This record gives sequence, structure tokens and C-alpha cells, in this order.
Amino acid sequence: MDDFERGLTRRRFLQLGGAAGAAAGLQTLVPGPVAGRGVPGGAAPTVLDGRDAEVEITIREMRWLVDGRERTAVTMNGSVPGPLLRLREGGEAVIHVHNE
Repeated sequence: MDDFERGLTRRRFLQLGGAAGAAAGLQTLVPGPVAGRGVPGGAAPTVLDGRDAEVEITIREMRWLVDGRERTAVTMNGSVPGPLLRLREGGEAVIHVHNE
């Protein structure tokens, strides 16, 4: 019997909860003017909503000026934050990731 057949164990629940908390806390590390908007010249974050999806994601480091100072960030498809992917349970997603 694999993990899927046993259901969600307490250990897995705590792992997922900790990861979600850490991810939420990382948003506070992003400078205010950058959070929630794309990098200048980059693509706006994409929202996919459907049962099945195929997505191309390109990861690269970009530089831009924020408050008169040069900053760098690892971007996904040229934006910070990266694309938001929404899928329905039971659907399939194929995500192609390219590192530059």
C-alpha cells in the first residue's frame, strides 16, 4: 500500500503545513514595491483555470532598479511573483521548466 492509498498521515500533514507557513513567510522578504507586480518589461503573472493544462516556465535572473538601487531576482516567465497555476482536482498538468 502506498502513501496515496493510506491517506494523509500526520507526518505528511505537518510537513505540508510547515512548507506552507515557510512559503507565506518568504513574501515578507520581497521588497514592498516589488511584491505583487511584475518586473518591468516582463510578462504579467498568468492564471490558468481548467481541468488539464500544459505550461512553459522559464526561470532566469533579472536585474532592475527599485528605489534607485539595482536589484536582482530569480523570475519565472519574467515576473515576480511567478505565474499562478490553478487546476481542478483530477486534472493533469504538464509543466515544462527551462533554466537560463
